[in-house]
Amino acid sequence: MFGWFTKKPESLTDELDQLHRLQIDADACYRKLIADGAIPAPDDTEAWVAAREKGYINCLLTVLAEGGVPSVTVCTHQPLPKLHLLAGSNPSLAAWTSQLDFPYDELSSSLTVDTLLESFDPWRNRIGKLRSLVVRRDGSPLAVLFTAQRTMSADALTITVLRAGDCP
Repeated sequence: MFGWFTKKPESLTDELDQLHRLQIDADACYRKLIADGAIPAPDDTEAWVAAREKGYINCLLTVLAEGGVPSVTVCTHQPLPKLHLLAGSNPSLAAWTSQLDFPYDELSSSLTVDTLLESFDPWRNRIGKLRSLVVRRDGSPLAVLFTAQRTMSADALTITVLRAGDCP
């Protein structure tokens, strides 16, 4: 496994240091792909929509990672947040999310929250973490740390993002 996933950080400074190292490695890998002539695959919005809740989760985390909004709350008994509303003032993000024709009224909020709960580990004090390398729509990598805080009843999650670019 990759070295940056082996050590458990003990503080926010450790988290930021790990994200910074992950971003440096990702940038080097990306430069090699560009030098080798590899071209990122185009957006396949139909495939994300066809994947239903799992596709929605991937797109939700991408929207958070790319900076539409810093956090979002997903509740089991409410409709899922509409991605185009989370794009904020980022025009390219707004354009991409407007192409994602998710059938929001048919997607299960409960299944979405359950899947997210499984993804964030470990849970301490109702807070889970997920370190990820997100491939942006332009094909470039971005190291991010998502945190999720669940309510006492675990029927809602607030997901927040910290990007490697946010590091001091």
